[in-house]
Amino acid sequence: MRHRFSRLRAASVSGVALVALTAAIVAGPFSVSAASADPSAPTTLADAYNGGSSASTADDSCATTTCAAVGTFTTSALTTVPFVSVNTGTSWVTTPVPVASGTGTVVQCPSDSFCVAAGTSGSAPSTTAWVGTWNGQAWQFSPVTGDLGATSISAVTSLSCSSSTQCALGGTFVDANGLYQGFVSLFDGNVWSSTPVATSLNPGGDGQVLGISCASDGSCTAVGYVSTGSLSYQGFSDQYVNGTWTTALIGTDISMMASSVATSVVCSVANSCEVGGYVTDATGAQQALVGAWSGTSWTDQALGTTLNVDGLATVTALSCSASSCGAVGNFLDGNGQSQPFAANLEGGHWTAGPIGQLSGETSGSGQSVNCLSTDQCVAGGYVIDSAGATQAFSSVFDGVTWTDSALFAQQNGGGNAQASAVSCSSQQCVVAGTFAASLTSSQAAVQSFPLSAQSPLVFAGPFTNPALTSVNLNGSGGSGQSLEQFSTSSTGCSITNGTLSATTLGPCVVTVTNPANGLYTAASAQQTYTFTPIAPASLAIHATARPIAGTPLKLTVVGGNGQTSFSYATTTPWCRVRDGALSSTVPGVCVVTAQAAATGVYQAGSGTASFTFAAVAQQPLRLTATQTRTTGRSVRLSITGGSGLRHITYTVGGASCHVAAGVVSATRDTTCSVRAHNLSNGKYGPVSSSTLYVVFSRK
Repeated sequence: MRHRFSRLRAASVSGVALVALTAAIVAGPFSVSAASADPSAPTTLADAYNGGSSASTADDSCATTTCAAVGTFTTSALTTVPFVSVNTGTSWVTTPVPVASGTGTVVQCPSDSFCVAAGTSGSAPSTTAWVGTWNGQAWQFSPVTGDLGATSISAVTSLSCSSSTQCALGGTFVDANGLYQGFVSLFDGNVWSSTPVATSLNPGGDGQVLGISCASDGSCTAVGYVSTGSLSYQGFSDQYVNGTWTTALIGTDISMMASSVATSVVCSVANSCEVGGYVTDATGAQQALVGAWSGTSWTDQALGTTLNVDGLATVTALSCSASSCGAVGNFLDGNGQSQPFAANLEGGHWTAGPIGQLSGETSGSGQSVNCLSTDQCVAGGYVIDSAGATQAFSSVFDGVTWTDSALFAQQNGGGNAQASAVSCSSQQCVVAGTFAASLTSSQAAVQSFPLSAQSPLVFAGPFTNPALTSVNLNGSGGSGQSLEQFSTSSTGCSITNGTLSATTLGPCVVTVTNPANGLYTAASAQQTYTFTPIAPASLAIHATARPIAGTPLKLTVVGGNGQTSFSYATTTPWCRVRDGALSSTVPGVCVVTAQAAATGVYQAGSGTASFTFAAVAQQPLRLTATQTRTTGRSVRLSITGGSGLRHITYTVGGASCHVAAGVVSATRDTTCSVRAHNLSNGKYGPVSSSTLYVVFSRK
């Protein structure tokens, strides 16, 4: 039997293990195809508006069939203008944001009919945050942060929507005192309401929200940094639950120099969040930071420390599914080069390793990641090659390895490309970014990676087996990694380590699922296994005593499969069985059959045996005569003893001797010898008397 794959974990150093990054197809009970899904060609956005030949895509978001992107283009007057673009399944439709200038920063689509985009309008030193909502038909745009009393600067950095009635923007603004403060704007489906966050932690006046996450329970959590003074920064979280904001510091259990920054956060509910960022450790090195929120405090750890030889690492993006998380960022290798990395959280353990390992790569960074499941993450970023050109890349995680691919390679003639955002739905993953068609022209682009169906999963037989047989589940089909999961809900059926067993008869319906992995959707199949009755061990019938006619003979049975109750039958006319005892009315052979009824998983069983019953001895037979010497010619005989019925016969010896009607007679002088016999009758065997001598003499 081939065993299912067990995820590789390399030796751990400082609590973080390195994941093997070479592509591998691992054999499991199902033989899985290793074919990969090919991405579509990239699509450029905002071409009609990009008169200044400088455009980029900053973010994208996909619901199910609808995807949206946000970015910036440059007009022929060399003014940068934000744009939004929506694809409902056929083509991308781009809309410039109606501001004189600005940038597009973030977008979120919680459903196919609702999206929110945000960014900044104006340019330094006077900027204003803007927001746009799409209702499935058209965009509506408006400024935000007006209720903060902001002076001339506000900017959006982050956005999260759990539904069309719950969104939150995060960013920074300059307050009336000229201090930079973080802010959050909450959307209830109608109105945006802004509030400063973590101001009490920001005496240095340099605070910003960098990440935000709204959960399905109505809570929203913002993270970022504040200035504690003396050029020191501290990561923070501010969580909104039931109208109340609660602030906490991040990285304090790692940072020995009171310096940390939180860049991203993902929350499933209010008391379950993951955070990413960076922290300065006791040596002064900047380490990538991850942390978990329990509802009252953060538990933080440094990530990828063994990779970060030269001590400058950060988590730039974080994504979580229901069962795991993925993070990307960069670290500084031993050559002083920034390198992209990815990490996976599964079972409470983070595993990190380099990604973006394209040919000629010298440095780079991971910019975005999106995880749909434990075995399905897509990351994007950029690398700089040996010629100094910047190349975009994507990296796909299939549950075992990250596989890197170049993006926009054929279009990036100007050598300036990157993947800035990744968003996946149940149908596709879309990478948003930029490439330079020439040294003087850059374009906003998206590239779609369809999530392909796996090859059909097919079970291998046999599908009919005797009960209590262990069946190794195997077959073929599936795509990507062999990560099969088996289940059954049939009564009496169970599966352990890919082996099916049943304690009852009948069908076991087994479902196999190869999870979504890499760029493949999940695949499943069902098969019915039937378990048939088992023939029991043969039955052997034994007697507890010597068989004697007329005396019940207790029977015992050996064999079967644990049965303690048997039925008996005999077709011999003079024999019968009652209460497990065999009896015969006459001496002779009795043929008896024992039967065990079908029980549990066993068929009915039977066994046959023959028993010879001996006859019962009669009482001694005594033969007497009225006289044993006579001058007459006849003497009457008398019989006593014997058993049962009398069927007396005689044998007589001597010349001229006769016996008839119980009288011995002789026709001349002679001595007659006589024996009496009682024949077999009923349960009794024959019996004979001793010889009686009668002398006839007239002398």
